[in-house]
Amino acid sequence: MLTYIHELIDKSQGSISISDFMNAVLYHEKYGYYTSKLPLGKDGDFTTAPEISQLFGEVIAVWIMHTWEKLGKPSKFSLVELGPGKGTLIHDIIRVTRKYSSFFNSMLIHLVEISPTLQKIQKEKLKGLDVNWHKNIDNLPEQPTIFLANEFFDALPIDQFVYRDEGWYENRVTKQDDEVSFQCVALKSRKKESWVPVLATQTTNGKLSNGAVVEICSVGVEILKKLEKKIYNNKGAALIIDYGYVYPAYKSTLQSIKQHKYANFLENVGNSDITALVNFQALKDSLKHVDCEILTQREFLYLFGIKERTLALMKSASDEQKNRIFSEFLRLTENMGTLFKAMLLI
Repeated sequence: MLTYIHELIDKSQGSISISDFMNAVLYHEKYGYYTSKLPLGKDGDFTTAPEISQLFGEVIAVWIMHTWEKLGKPSKFSLVELGPGKGTLIHDIIRVTRKYSSFFNSMLIHLVEISPTLQKIQKEKLKGLDVNWHKNIDNLPEQPTIFLANEFFDALPIDQFVYRDEGWYENRVTKQDDEVSFQCVALKSRKKESWVPVLATQTTNGKLSNGAVVEICSVGVEILKKLEKKIYNNKGAALIIDYGYVYPAYKSTLQSIKQHKYANFLENVGNSDITALVNFQALKDSLKHVDCEILTQREFLYLFGIKERTLALMKSASDEQKNRIFSEFLRLTENMGTLFKAMLLI
């Protein structure tokens, strides 16, 4: 992996963009973190909401059924999850919705997964179920589609720009003098000024302080536009849940996680997760044809019945189980409740 990145840097006149760096270390076919490692769970580097509690998947199942009804109860529709992790979320959705035969029989499940390791785990977990796997969203059937993406957009590569002395610079990755490790250096941007969003100067009346950082996730916008096109052409909806912001703080949100602890994203290359907070406003601004609403995760979960479901589960539980259920409820609605957002497209 190090040799590969060194070659990229050498070919690119001594530096590469952060998005090129992330793309290599996370998605390289042979050495990439997501393509060759098992990132999720207690023994991995991070845990996602479906792994925390069944409540999460159960509430999302309610939203999916509600959305199916709003779409006019189509006789066939695709449920597509992007980056399904260990398959826990889709497994919970199947468990909850199975008893509603007209809904369940109309649902065709498609999982978009690039990791062979995770795909193997998903196939084991969903054994005996009619599930289709894809590497991307380009070959999905042309029919009403409901998309799910939980902690998917945060792992997409970003570019980082720094405002300094009334000009924009780009944070780029270069080799350190020791020729082994990497450093991040602000260089005069090679990209057009239009790459830096107008939003950056608009929201501060054109006055940005020195050192202000703007992050752009062009891949995220491209993917969202593809989802929008499918929803617009075939009818459908999307639920995107991730940690992120609506109003930027103009600072770097890049972070690396190794064994549930924060680390330097330029270290443990290919062996640790790298993510950035999702700019939900930028995603929303890129949409042209569908309605979009952004809630906090807490608002979304409350809206679709997490409190009622928690109380129902606690009714028949032992004291120890009650404590665990309530603790999981708080983790989803309080600890993660406001940092995580839910973006709904319909």
